[in-house]
Amino acid sequence: MAGPTGSGKSTLAEKMKESSTILSLDRYFIPPAIFDENRSIPHVLDTALIATDVAAMLKLPIGAEYEVPVYDFKNSRRGGSEKLTIQRRLVIEGVYALRFFQNLDTPFKVYVTARLKLLRERKVERDGKERGRPREEVIKRFKETVIPAVRDYVRDQKPLATYLVNTEKDTPALLERLRKSAAPV
Repeated sequence: MAGPTGSGKSTLAEKMKESSTILSLDRYFIPPAIFDENRSIPHVLDTALIATDVAAMLKLPIGAEYEVPVYDFKNSRRGGSEKLTIQRRLVIEGVYALRFFQNLDTPFKVYVTARLKLLRERKVERDGKERGRPREEVIKRFKETVIPAVRDYVRDQKPLATYLVNTEKDTPALLERLRKSAAPV
């Protein structure tokens, strides 16, 4: 499940949590000491660790646990780990999930979007509440990093998707389709 920041990927994934293991690619950011603070480009994710973890999780039986990293956004670093319980479906969600897993054999490859104004509103709200960032800083970063990343990297994942979802209107119908399937997402 891929799409721009603020599009509703995490919210949509959480609604599937009852029968799915949710793996957010936000867990895999490389600390900004290695890259600049622009988390909107695909190069700031630890793709080797993502690939290792996803391959291992897909081999585990239902009910098994797998340890994944935790990313601390307030301090911009990985901090510890947590165990995820393997369910009948693995939902991989992140801005670049389709880019990284375009060859994964699954009938559900979802691109999630919303209007640009709503993307910005959601990012301002989330980054303020969950990450302690000032509104002005979030708006500035949105203009300088998110909009160019959507244009240059994110939108080109749309053709890889089997479902295009606008979270302002499509969520209930897609959820029903996904709930009826046992396939990985």
